[in-house]
Amino acid sequence: MSVDRGSPLPTRNDDRAEPGDSARAVRISGGDVSGGDARRRLTARVVRTGRSDLRWAGGVGLVLVALDVVLRAYLRRPFWYDEIWRGHFVGEPLGSFWSELARANTPSAVGWVVIERLGGDLLGWHAWVLRLPGFVALPLLGIGIVLLAARFTGPVPAAFAALWICLNSTLLDLGTQLKPYTVEMLAAVVAVLLWMGAEGGTARGAGSAGVSDGRAGGGLDHGRLARRTAAGLVSLLSVPAVFVIAPLVAADLVTAMVRARRASRADAGGALAAGGWRALEALPALVLTGANTLFFVGHQSSQRLGHYWDAQFLAGRGLGGGLSFIGGQLRDFVTGTPPGIDRYDPSLLHPPTDGTWVSLWLLAPTVVLCGLAGVALLARRHDGRQVLAALGGAQLAMLAASAVRFWPFGPTRTNLFLVPLIVLVVVAGAADLIHRMLKIVRTGTPTPRRHVVVESLSVTISADDVRSLPREIPAQVDPAAGQGALPAGGGHAARISANPGADSGEAVPGRRPLWRAAGVVVVVALVAAGIGAQVSSAARDGRLYEQRDRLRGLDLTIDAAIAARRLYRPGDLVVVGGRLMRPGWIYAMEASDDAPRRPAALPARTAHGEPARIPRPDTLFFSRPGEGEVARDVAARSPAPRRVLLFVFEPDVAATRADLADLRRAGWCPSEVRAFPLTGTLTTLVHCH
Repeated sequence: MSVDRGSPLPTRNDDRAEPGDSARAVRISGGDVSGGDARRRLTARVVRTGRSDLRWAGGVGLVLVALDVVLRAYLRRPFWYDEIWRGHFVGEPLGSFWSELARANTPSAVGWVVIERLGGDLLGWHAWVLRLPGFVALPLLGIGIVLLAARFTGPVPAAFAALWICLNSTLLDLGTQLKPYTVEMLAAVVAVLLWMGAEGGTARGAGSAGVSDGRAGGGLDHGRLARRTAAGLVSLLSVPAVFVIAPLVAADLVTAMVRARRASRADAGGALAAGGWRALEALPALVLTGANTLFFVGHQSSQRLGHYWDAQFLAGRGLGGGLSFIGGQLRDFVTGTPPGIDRYDPSLLHPPTDGTWVSLWLLAPTVVLCGLAGVALLARRHDGRQVLAALGGAQLAMLAASAVRFWPFGPTRTNLFLVPLIVLVVVAGAADLIHRMLKIVRTGTPTPRRHVVVESLSVTISADDVRSLPREIPAQVDPAAGQGALPAGGGHAARISANPGADSGEAVPGRRPLWRAAGVVVVVALVAAGIGAQVSSAARDGRLYEQRDRLRGLDLTIDAAIAARRLYRPGDLVVVGGRLMRPGWIYAMEASDDAPRRPAALPARTAHGEPARIPRPDTLFFSRPGEGEVARDVAARSPAPRRVLLFVFEPDVAATRADLADLRRAGWCPSEVRAFPLTGTLTTLVHCH
């Protein structure tokens, strides 16, 4: 597309188009126009564009609501090993909540805990209540991804990005469990959307710099303050939110200071003032996020002292080992489908291409190419640079945190919150490449890019994003036809042509079949890779549906606890042991309102209904089976118990045989044994005769 090759035309407020400004970035500053019709038509086009994005977002949301309905059986499944302990830490009574929280296996965000606790208190402590936030977050996540991605690409690629993520079998496996990862992804998307607000893609201008109102440093923008405060509140739902908010704040400060210096050629004091105003606007978000991270999440970070995440920590590797570690994690990032999805948790359903030659030699190169194109595209826009700051800053911050064993680095479930931003960059780059290749197919030559600047209604618009021109410029411009006109002040028209030199009568050079063929090949390859990645991402969704009734470890903990309640008599002692058994047993015994999964296998209920819950003081917990701990604790009990109800986690049953031998030597003999598959064994011991 070409126009008069003179300097960019200034508008009334001296806003100019910069290279890379998106066609979506339409600025109207009320310049003199030949009537209000053109202005109204232009506004209507922008409104229709927004409505189109909302329709696509709504369509994606409906698809994901339907998926929730299909997978609804997961709502009522009993909690398994990796869920039930979360129920305990969420439902612990307030008097012991803080001390118990320090034992948590993995930290939770304060907002997520509050939502889960409110649900349990209001609706009952049922599995479906605690899993419901994750189910609700899934369609909202899809809607949010469409609205975010549609700022940088068309609604169709945005919908593709949303479904690529939300139909992924790994994400659905996690989202159907009592885990916060879909909520954290949603919080990241919403926080970035709030942070960007209505700020367009212009490289300069009041909307993005906030320095054009004449006040020093732009002054305090109450709209930005409100949006950033809202983003801080949303961040309370997410453990890793600090990795997104902190880079966004830093980008705000740097951008404001640089633009203030350029706009007014002020001294360092003026630039510092601009940065100060932006810091003040971001202060509530920083305070909220920092408090959540330092006081609430930090209180639960004992697991970093263990060895579970050693493979994802940079700490202790040295220079060579550290570089190898970073390279390996980056490789695993780009070979995931979608990129950044969890690659390591063996309990999850991963796409079939992950880790295969298909992902390494076909999908990964495409992801890298499109990612680089996406970075180049977003870097030319203010809101795009905000996305890149959040994504790049978060990765660097997580890498630094892994060096001190505070946070794992790499494509793990803890880092899923960045997947929407990674996919946004890749899909935006792919859409831009396809658009450019289609232009080559149409013209037969890679024409140079030119920017269209028209002073009409003080409109600044770029031809870099020609795909959105038909929706965002007045109707008399026809990019598909290769030419058109925009009304200019004084009744003049600015000529637009898709073919450089066409207006001057020159023939378009280089319409060679080779260029067209190359463009077709690239487009077909990108589309095929996209379809393959989408299919692979959702390939194991059917298996997830088929496994909706499968039995998993600790699934029958509720049954075991109810059996213990029915067997318990005053004066008895309950002894519970095994790895991570304590929190699950406490939740099942003291909080859960769920019915047993296999009621026929339990002792009969009394005529008065379900017995009372066993008080925690009548329960002993041990964590080292086979080391004599059980016999010592039972012997130290005063007064001596009438009976002992011993429950042992199934993987530790063999090791506990030594404890049973110790108890027999101490005068305790088993009288009844009840087995709960994949959960454990409940043994009733009485005094030997």
